[in-house]
Amino acid sequence: MGTPDSRKTVTQIKDEGLGRSEKPDWITVKATISFVKSDNFCYTACPLMVGDRQCNKKVINNGDGTWQCERCDRSFPECDYRYLLQFQIQDHTGMTWVTAFQEAGEEIMGVPAKKLYYLKFEEQDEVKFSEFIRNILFNQYLFKLKVKEETFSDEQRVKSTVVKAEKVNPASESRYLLGLIGKLSVESSNGLPRLSVPNAGYMRSTSSNFSTSGVADRYRVEPANQAGLKANIGYGGVMNHNVGSQAFCNSCGSAGHTLQNCPRSLNRQGQSFGGDFGNRVSNVANDTGNVCFKCNQTGHWARDCPASGDIANRASNVSNDSGNVCFKCNQSGHWARDCPASSGIRAYR
Repeated sequence: MGTPDSRKTVTQIKDEGLGRSEKPDWITVKATISFVKSDNFCYTACPLMVGDRQCNKKVINNGDGTWQCERCDRSFPECDYRYLLQFQIQDHTGMTWVTAFQEAGEEIMGVPAKKLYYLKFEEQDEVKFSEFIRNILFNQYLFKLKVKEETFSDEQRVKSTVVKAEKVNPASESRYLLGLIGKLSVESSNGLPRLSVPNAGYMRSTSSNFSTSGVADRYRVEPANQAGLKANIGYGGVMNHNVGSQAFCNSCGSAGHTLQNCPRSLNRQGQSFGGDFGNRVSNVANDTGNVCFKCNQTGHWARDCPASGDIANRASNVSNDSGNVCFKCNQSGHWARDCPASSGIRAYR
C-alpha cells in the first residue's frame, strides 16, 4: 500500500498532478467534511465467500424477501450493507470530492451502514438519520488518501479514495509541527538562507553590514517606520531617521545631527567630544546666532552659562552687559567668589 505519510493540501492534488502516473499516490490531507451525499451512502452487498474473501458485489432484491447476486448466481435471504460514502472535504486551499468505503465509512460515521440503512429506508426516520449526518459535518480529520486516475464513461478522472480517517488529535498535531520546525532548523544550520517574513514591518537590505560565521548575511533585515522610511540604530536601540540627505535626531527632534552626537544626550550621559562639543553646536532653528543649550538664551556659550555650577561666578548677567553683578547677592562691584554674604569677605567698591 505504500506509506501515506506525505502531508499535502487539497490544491496540491491537482497542482502536482497526483494520481496521473502508472501507480497511485498515497498522501495525507488534514481537512474538514463540508458536505455529504446522503441519498446513496451505502449499498446492499453479497455476503457469500469467494475463496478466502467476501464477494461484496452489489445484489438485487427479488421482491420475495431474498437477494440475488449475479456474480455468484445465487439467492439468499440476508444481504450485507456496506458504505459507499461520497463527501466533500476542504482545507484552507480548496475543496475536493472523496469516497470512503466500508472500513473508512464506519470510522467517519461511527455506526455500521446497516443501522443507517434501516433508519432511513425501513423506519424512515429522517430526523435521527439527519442527526447522524450533521454530527460529522465540519469536523476535522486526517484523511489518508489513495489518489489514482480512473476511467468513467470513456473519460479519465482522478479519484481520491479514503483509506483511513482519524479525527485530528491536538497532541499529535503539535508533535508533527514541532518535527517540521526541527527539520527547518537543521536545514537552516546546514547553510541554507534564512528568509525574512514579507510584509511584517521590515524591509530587506542588500548591503551586508554584519556577518554570521564569517559569511555575509544576504538576508539581513532592518526595521522601518510606518512611513516606510529607512532607519539606522543609535544609542540604546533608538532610531535616527534619514529623509533624503537630512538627518533627524530622535532624542531632541532637531535636524543637523544624529543621536550619537546630540548635545542633549551627551550632557545626560556625561560625555563630550573635544571637551565641549555641545557648546559649539548652534541651534539649527536659528543659524544666525549661538544659543546656549542649557538655558536656551543667546549671548554666551554653554561653558559660560550662569545657570550651571560656579561657571556663573565668572559670567556677567546677560540682561545687563554694562557691569559685573554678583548672582548671590545681586550687587555689583565684586565676583560671586568674593561675595561677603557667603565667605565673610568684606565687600569693596
